[in-house]
Amino acid sequence: MQTTLLSGAFKQNRATAIGVYNFFRYIGMAAGPIIGTPLYKLGNRVEFVFAAFIFACAVLFAARRLSPAKRESDGQLC
Repeated sequence: MQTTLLSGAFKQNRATAIGVYNFFRYIGMAAGPIIGTPLYKLGNRVEFVFAAFIFACAVLFAARRLSPAKRESDGQLC
């Protein structure tokens, strides 16, 4: 689905967009075991707490970037 959306959004640079997408996708897939192994050795809960912390940071970042108060203060309306 993501590659179909990318192909539609970047018609002129379709191959580059999909290549960059796949690069970061596979980097993330490789980073999981590399980061998870030392955390797993510390205990099962540490791995889940770390993942929850990263997810919470992403949610807070998105909430700040997409909040209506921020857009109104910047002079932008929807």
